Amino acid sequence: MAKKKQLGIGAICTVITRFIHPRPVITEKYPNAGQNSRTEGLKVIRKEVKVVNRRDQECAIMQHADMIDVELHAVMRYCNVTTEGPCSEFFVADGTPTEEVENEPPAVDEGLDPVPIVPTLTGDLREDIARLRMEGFEVDDDNDPAEENIPTATQPTENELESMGYQDWDSKQSCNRKAEGHVEENPRLLKTPAALTRLGYFILFQG
Repeated sequence: MAKKKQLGIGAICTVITRFIHPRPVITEKYPNAGQNSRTEGLKVIRKEVKVVNRRDQECAIMQHADMIDVELHAVMRYCNVTTEGPCSEFFVADGTPTEEVENEPPAVDEGLDPVPIVPTLTGDLREDIARLRMEGFEVDDDNDPAEENIPTATQPTENELESMGYQDWDSKQSCNRKAEGHVEENPRLLKTPAALTRLGYFILFQG
C-alpha cells in the first residue's frame, strides 16, 4: 500500500474547489465549478487557524499561479498532497514543521478487534458527505424517512364510527338510521346543476 504523502510547507496540493476560501475570490475565479470540481497546483506556504463554518479550524495557507497575489486557505484534512515539500517542513499534529520521524505502529492485542477510527464531522451535511466519500466511506444521503417511521392512517374506533353515524348494514341491506326513525328533512344539493333527467342524476351520484 502506497504511503500517504505528508502535508507541509512547499507541498503541492489538490483541493475540491468549493472547500477553498475565501469564497468570493474562488466563486469569481471559477463561476462554473461543479460539486466535485478540483483545483490543482496549490502550493502550501504555512499553516494557520482560520474560522471555517463558524468555528476555528487548522487550515493550510496556499498560493495558486492564477491568483498569485491572494492567499487561499482550506481545512487541512481536505488537502490532497500530490507532491511533498522538504521533509523538514512536514506538519505534525500541532501544525508546525518538524524533522521526519519514523513512528513505530502501536501494539495491537491480537485477541481484540482494532477500534475503528470515527471521522470528525463539521456539522455541514454536504461538506461532510463529500469528505467521507473522498476518504472511501460509503454514505447514504437518502433523506427519506425509514419505512418504520412513516406514519400510517389509523382506522377509526367503533365508538368514533357510531358517533359519526356510520354503521354496517345488516343482512337485509337496510339503512340502520332509517330503521331507527331518522328521516331526511329538506334534502337538497349544495350546488344544483342544470335540469337533469333521471339518468343524469344517476350518473351524477354514481360518479
